[in-house]
Amino acid sequence: MTLVDYRRNASLYAEYYSRLSITGTQFLAFRDIPKLINKYVTGINVLDYGSGAGKSSLYLKSLGLNVDGVDINQEMVKHAKNLDPNGKYKVINSAEIPVEDNYYDLVFSSWVLMEISNKQELLKITREIARVLKVDGTFIVILCNKDTYNIDWLSENTQFEENKNLSSGSIVKIFFKDINLSIYDYFWSDEDYREIISKAGLNIVRTHNPIGKDEDGYAWGKEKELSPCTIYIAKKYA
Repeated sequence: MTLVDYRRNASLYAEYYSRLSITGTQFLAFRDIPKLINKYVTGINVLDYGSGAGKSSLYLKSLGLNVDGVDINQEMVKHAKNLDPNGKYKVINSAEIPVEDNYYDLVFSSWVLMEISNKQELLKITREIARVLKVDGTFIVILCNKDTYNIDWLSENTQFEENKNLSSGSIVKIFFKDINLSIYDYFWSDEDYREIISKAGLNIVRTHNPIGKDEDGYAWGKEKELSPCTIYIAKKYA
C-alpha cells in the first residue's frame, strides 16, 4: 500500500490518481449525474473545478457538454492533456478561476472540497464558483459524507484509526484498492457543507445519496445499504 500526501508530492499523487477509473464504488458517484444534469441544468457551458487527470471532464463531455477543466496540480493537468489532447485544461491557483462573472451554466466538482483543510478556504473557493456561475446556473458537487468512513466498500476501504472519531476539519484516510493508493483528506460534515454553500450565496435545491442497485452490474456490499458519497445540487438565483 502506497501512502501519498498530495500536498507534499503532487507529481506522485497525480501519477497514481491518474490510474483511478470511474468504476466500482466510484461508479456510484457518477451513475446518476446525467439525470441530475438533465433536471437541474440549462445550457452546456461547464467548468470542472478540480478536474484532476481529466476523467471527470471526459465523462461530462460524453454527455454533450462543453467543458473547461481547471486544477491546482500542474502534474494532474499534464495527465489530463495526455488523456484528452483536444480538451481545455488549465492550471490555476486555488479559488482563482480565470473567467468573467456569470460565465458557466454548470460548475461541477468531484472529490475536491474534502481536500481543503479549513473553512475559510472552502468558502473562498465556493464564492469563486458562485461568481462564475450564471444566474440560474447550477453547482453540482460530489463529496464524502459521514458514512464514507470506517467501512470496507467494494473498491475502497476506510477502516482506519484516523476515521473513528470524526469532527469538522479532522484528518481522514481512504485506500483505493484498484490502484493500491492511500491518501489523507479532511472530514467536513453535512452541516459544514450546507453552511459554506449558503454563505457563498448559493441555494441547495437537492441532495442525493446514491445507493447500489442489482442492475448496476457490481457485487455491491455496503453500497446497497449506505451511500459512500453525497451529491449537492445548488442554484444561483438573482
